[in-house]
Amino acid sequence: MIHITKDLSKVPTKLTDKKTDFENAITSKKYQKESYKVVQKNLIDLYNDKCAYCETSLKNNFRAVEHYRPKNSNVKIFRKCDTTHGYYWLALSWSNLVLSCSYCNSYKGCCFDIKNTAKRVGFNNETFETIHAITKQYNKDEEPLLIHPEIDKPEAFIAFDINGKIKKNNPRISYTVDICKLNRDDLIELRMTILNEFRKKLNTSFNTFEASKSRNLISFQAGIKDFFCRANSNKSSFTAWRRYILKNHKQFLFKDDNEHFNTIVELALFKYKVLYCEVHRLKN
Repeated sequence: MIHITKDLSKVPTKLTDKKTDFENAITSKKYQKESYKVVQKNLIDLYNDKCAYCETSLKNNFRAVEHYRPKNSNVKIFRKCDTTHGYYWLALSWSNLVLSCSYCNSYKGCCFDIKNTAKRVGFNNETFETIHAITKQYNKDEEPLLIHPEIDKPEAFIAFDINGKIKKNNPRISYTVDICKLNRDDLIELRMTILNEFRKKLNTSFNTFEASKSRNLISFQAGIKDFFCRANSNKSSFTAWRRYILKNHKQFLFKDDNEHFNTIVELALFKYKVLYCEVHRLKN
């Protein structure tokens, strides 16, 4: 997960046109339509067509308009989470809608546990005009366990182990990982593919470096700059994982039995990181 910036002052017109659906939900105390799907394209653009939770690419895959706070409760489901509270008045709230894959959407379902149960919010005569930017205040009151990619900054506390699994190093990470099943086998396999491919490129570059008479680090340039580029682009899948690898490169890229390899890779990473950052700064 990475932080996504959403401009809550610019609510899509297609959403503001749904005021009647909002009023009907208030009357029935339940949201019964799917008119929130009119903003799917807006969310695709905002999230770079990636799942808000697991960061997999959604190109050619099912895309779900996910409600951070569930629009309705589902007391019939027996799960190890709280599914008893529905926030029907937020079904069309711009700040409550994120993009997700079908798996995260299905696993999360109506789960929404909070730390401050004494301050669980209910409908309090909010208007259709005020619901679009209300999530941040609700989060302050309820202290939800589920991470919100637009309010929280997941990269400040997300961590991975050497096998590509997200570490459950605090209650909110643990809850989000468990509810959305962010350590499912297919995700771990995709993360490890990214790491192993980068390791393979470094090994090839090192062998080329060793075989050359000039001992020039140029053989590392393409692979390292490509990885830096992808890690610094929100459009890449598994951006948080890529950034964590670079931040903890000694843990993920160094070899226990080859100090010479480690020294050369360290030099190459430093050199091309500096060059990449300088070029990136000049472009911006």
